[in-house]
Amino acid sequence: MIKAKNRKPATVNGYLFRLRFAVQTDEDRSIKDNDPFLKAQNMNSMPQKILNECFGYDGFRENQREIIETVLGGEDAFVLMPTGSGKSICYQIPSMLKPGVSIVISPLIALMEDQVKALQQNGVKAACLNSTLPYREAQNVQQMAADDRLDMLYVAPERFLTPDFQHFLTRITPALFAIDEAHCVSQ
Repeated sequence: MIKAKNRKPATVNGYLFRLRFAVQTDEDRSIKDNDPFLKAQNMNSMPQKILNECFGYDGFRENQREIIETVLGGEDAFVLMPTGSGKSICYQIPSMLKPGVSIVISPLIALMEDQVKALQQNGVKAACLNSTLPYREAQNVQQMAADDRLDMLYVAPERFLTPDFQHFLTRITPALFAIDEAHCVSQ
C-alpha cells in the first residue's frame, strides 16, 4: 500500500507520488506542473494507482474517472450523486495529486472526523478544523496547512465563513474547494 509518508521513489509512478507528497519547494512544483510527461502520467495512471493502492478499489464507479479528470484538468465540477456512490473519491484523489491544500467543507463533525481518520490510516495527510478542537490544536492544524503539510483540510461551513478563516485562506495555496454535502450550499 502506498503511504503518504513513504517518500522513496521505487518506480516512475512511485516517483510521481513522491513529488506530490514530499514536495515542498517551488522548483519541484514547477517540475510537476511544467513537464508534459509527468502531467500525462498523473492524468492517466495516478488516479487509478491511488484508487487501488490507497483506497483498495479495483476500478472506478460510474462517472468517477471523468469527474477526477475534470478536476485535475483545472475545471469546476458540480457532482450530485446518491449517498454511498463514491463522491468523496472524486475530490480526494485530485487533492492527493494537486499542489496545495484542498479545503473540504463538511457540516457534520462526526462524518468529517471519520473521513479524516480513514484518510490518515491510508497515509493521506488530512486534518479537520471544527468546534471540538482546543484552540492550540486548531492553531497547529492551520500551521500544518500553511506549511503545506496537508493534502486535505476539512472545515465546517460556519468556520469557513469567519473572518479569521478567510484571512487564513490568504496564507495557503488552495488546491481545490469541495463542498461535501449539498445542504452546505444553503448555509
